[in-house]
Amino acid sequence: MSPAIFLLLAAVAAQGDTASFLIDNFRFASGETLPRLRLHYRTIGRPRRDASGVVRNAVLILHGTGGSGGQFLSPLFAGELYGAGQPLDTTVYYLILPDNIGHGRSSRPSDGLHARFPHYAYQDMVAAQYRLVTDGLHLNHLRLVIGTSMGCMHSWLWAERYPPFMDGVVPLACLPAQIAGRNRMWRRMIIDDIKTDPAPVPGGRLTRLRPERRARPHHGAGARDQLRRRLHQPAGAGHHGAIDAARDPCPLRPDTDERAHAGARNPHRGGRVEGALHAVPLGARGARGQMSLSVGRKARRSLTLTADHVKTFAQLTGDYNPLHFDPKFAARTKFGKLVVQGGLTTGLLHALVAMDLPGPGTVFLSQSWKFTAPVYIGDTITAEAEIVSVHDTKPVCELKVRVTRQTGETVLEGEAWCYTFAEAT
Repeated sequence: MSPAIFLLLAAVAAQGDTASFLIDNFRFASGETLPRLRLHYRTIGRPRRDASGVVRNAVLILHGTGGSGGQFLSPLFAGELYGAGQPLDTTVYYLILPDNIGHGRSSRPSDGLHARFPHYAYQDMVAAQYRLVTDGLHLNHLRLVIGTSMGCMHSWLWAERYPPFMDGVVPLACLPAQIAGRNRMWRRMIIDDIKTDPAPVPGGRLTRLRPERRARPHHGAGARDQLRRRLHQPAGAGHHGAIDAARDPCPLRPDTDERAHAGARNPHRGGRVEGALHAVPLGARGARGQMSLSVGRKARRSLTLTADHVKTFAQLTGDYNPLHFDPKFAARTKFGKLVVQGGLTTGLLHALVAMDLPGPGTVFLSQSWKFTAPVYIGDTITAEAEIVSVHDTKPVCELKVRVTRQTGETVLEGEAWCYTFAEAT
């Protein structure tokens, strides 16, 4: 570190303050509450108000997974941004560096609750940040919200939830989309390893991964091997994902009922994709592995949606909207009672296209549909698809799709384009 950077950081520290903001009876989107939520934070500089009393120089800076607000005091960040004349000159701007829930010196499971700590997601973190800024620091406006990685995702939520409260957002190192690919795979494997660990968990405390569990994700040729070995259910799995613990005690797997509709499992093919393909009745595939695409073909698939479906979907995606979990809140809306996530409705269409029509090897090219009625917990929905056109030279078809409830009412309708890969021969 150069002397100039050292002096800069010393000057920045002298301008700063650190404290913890306490929120009593903080309610999480999951419905759980924490008697007292602690949100630790650092501030640098001083807020400045205009003639009408609006703060014009406050900047909220949000860290990523496993980080803390203190990371933004490092030379790599502060040395490039906080100095005189630099973009976040601390003599001009008022910087707020919070430790998010579960991080740094804020409330986290390791404080004592361990596995009993409330389930929290991005929306809970953002809600706590907003309470800190408004109730804790008594600010009525932000110049910018800047976030990196997980904090980047938070900045998108800020832009969606509190647009009038800020002038702009600077999302760094993320996209406003669901986590996917190897990133999600590694995280989910670790979660499954902890949740399905057969070792005792006294007091609800999560145990550290045993050596053989820590080594397992790194065994094999790479991501493709891991996906084939971990993403699909192992041999002997039941319809709801139950497994033989002696073979693989913690798979990453789709924990749904729909997989049962693929047909009986072939115990000699394990749980890989090719095993699921060969479980599909032969009549569903055309000659030499090419799917038969012809105008007028139809298929349908039904599913009764339960509270467990809603909970599992929320755990996977973070969608803890009170419309799905808070009966009192839902009762005050035009729905009148709890509704399921829209992704569960469209998910049945995905299963229909992937397993029935056109069938295995099919991917969506585009989708255009609209929801016409809510779907409630306990409803039995039926997804229907019909091929209305087929490309002359490519395995591409257009589908007319519809989802209805048990009463016959249409809850979703639209169209989609699909591409079907031929099965290898």
